Amino acid sequence: DIFTPETGARWLGVRIRFDSNPLKIISIDKDSPAEKAGLQPDDQILQVNGKTPKGFIELNQWLRDVAQTNFAFTIQRDGQKQTISAQLIPFAQMIRQRLGLDAQELRADLATSLGLNPFVGLLIAGVEKNTPAAQARLVPGMVITAINGKTVPDFLNAMGAIARLKKDDRATLAILVPQRRGNYFVGYQPAQVILKAR
Repeated sequence: DIFTPETGARWLGVRIRFDSNPLKIISIDKDSPAEKAGLQPDDQILQVNGKTPKGFIELNQWLRDVAQTNFAFTIQRDGQKQTISAQLIPFAQMIRQRLGLDAQELRADLATSLGLNPFVGLLIAGVEKNTPAAQARLVPGMVITAINGKTVPDFLNAMGAIARLKKDDRATLAILVPQRRGNYFVGYQPAQVILKAR
C-alpha cells in the first residue's frame, strides 16, 4: 500500500551546538520527547547508551537507528552527572499529533507513480476525523509542499517547521490538490490552507 507512513526518521526535539565538545543542548522543543524526559538547555551530552559520541554527526546516526526508540543520555548539568532516559517517536507520529494527518515522504518510485518530482513535498496518506487537518478539508492524495513558508521536501524539514508550533498556533500550508476530469487525472492545482496546531 503506497499510503503506509514512513517510520524510519525519529524525533527527539533538541537543538544541539554541533561544534562543542562535549555536545551541548541549545534548546528543547515544547512537548517533545526531550522535554518530557527532562532534558534541558545547556545540558552537556557525555554519553548515549553508554557510548561517547565523537561529534554531532555520530550522535545523529545513533538517534536514527530504526531498531531502537529508548535512549539513555548521560549528561552533565551544573557540574553534576546524571542519566536521563528518553523515548524517541517517529517524525510521522509527531506530524499526526500536531496536525491530525498521516504523511509519507515522496521518494522517487512513489513520486513517479503520482506524476510528481521526488521530494516535492509530503504526501497526505490519511486524515483523522475531528482534527485540524480534517477541519481544513485536507484529504489523502494532497501534497504539502510548505509550512509557514518553509519548504518540506522530507520529514526532517517538516519536523523543523512543525516543532516550533505551539497549541492553537496557526499554520499556513501550501498544498498541491489533485485535479480530475471525470475518471481522468489531469494534474495538480496549487492552493493554501490555514489550520491550527493541536
